[in-house]
Amino acid sequence: MIQRATIIPCIRLPRHLGFFDYTFDTDTIGDLLPGTFVEIPFRHKTIVGVVVHTASDQITPKLKAVIHTRPDLTSLPNEEITYILATAQWYCVSPATILRIAFPTPLTKQSKQKSTVSVVAPPKTRRQLPLETSVRPTLFHYQSEKDCVELYHSLIQTSRKKKEPLIIITPNDERTAHLAALLSKNKDIIISRADDGLRATRLMRTMATNGTCVVLIGTRHLLATPFKNLHTIIVDQSEHRNHKLHEGSPLIDSCSSAYHKAQSYRARLIYTSCAPRLEEYSYIPCTHPKTPYTFSPTIISLHDEFRGGNTSHVSERLQEEIAACLKRNEDVVLSLNHTGMSKYIQCKGCKTVFTCPDCNEPLRYTQRDQKLMCP
Repeated sequence: MIQRATIIPCIRLPRHLGFFDYTFDTDTIGDLLPGTFVEIPFRHKTIVGVVVHTASDQITPKLKAVIHTRPDLTSLPNEEITYILATAQWYCVSPATILRIAFPTPLTKQSKQKSTVSVVAPPKTRRQLPLETSVRPTLFHYQSEKDCVELYHSLIQTSRKKKEPLIIITPNDERTAHLAALLSKNKDIIISRADDGLRATRLMRTMATNGTCVVLIGTRHLLATPFKNLHTIIVDQSEHRNHKLHEGSPLIDSCSSAYHKAQSYRARLIYTSCAPRLEEYSYIPCTHPKTPYTFSPTIISLHDEFRGGNTSHVSERLQEEIAACLKRNEDVVLSLNHTGMSKYIQCKGCKTVFTCPDCNEPLRYTQRDQKLMCP
């Protein structure tokens, strides 16, 4: 019986491209479940894709056929597909691009012969919580690394009792090795480095899907690992600049991606930092091992100011606060977290931002040189 399958190809694509329809014969290939890896013809080559859903309608002769399935690749559970779609919508990119980032190593026929990982079917039962339950992340502000390690030990013990995995997202491989040494007394810890080979990465994903591992420590690529159940996600040193992918497209933020991952699995999300970012204090409940902070920062979006007619770089609220302080003969300190007089130049008429022709980054204006320079 001929049916239609909607597939996300594992290749970088523009934003408006992400899903492609193919046909498959259930008598030769069998039923394709959501999350199954298949090989499909794409343009002039053969690539790997993930099945999103299948249907028996809207089958046209122009649709290409699926070549065969990839039983050597671990099937993605529905939670992973939800995570990929949510992340693509958050960063305004194609789901195919997110899938390509999740599987950076090319899935070729050579890797197919070397791999020995078997298929793990999506779980039939898992922790059921109401769909309207939203994840509320927690910010743990620590002063010493001893407090941070004690928190990790307690969370590892809790996840071991519930027999559910726990992942720790580190900013780099050096921090991964350091944390692994500090948590060495705990068993069932898997260290995953960003430069791991394809076979090691698949073995890690298979162990996580089977529920045989307790703790995974590694960089942001762990967010693409499928799980049966997930207890806690920890973003270690959330203020570190390495948590944001500054090169390539899209600009992936580990904190935002971890939130979507926790939302898919209804898992606990904790950000740990010794110097949290200002925006984290504004929307994340903060816990401190000794003395909690009492101030509440205010973040004002300049987009709303522009819509209201304020085209300057200073919000109306800040202007009022500065005027009130000067009236009371008080000092005001303004911290500018960028170099140059202005980090971008925008036309007030057409709202065009002048960018660099080479890297497409906004040009910064330096008053000393009176030039527009690439950052």
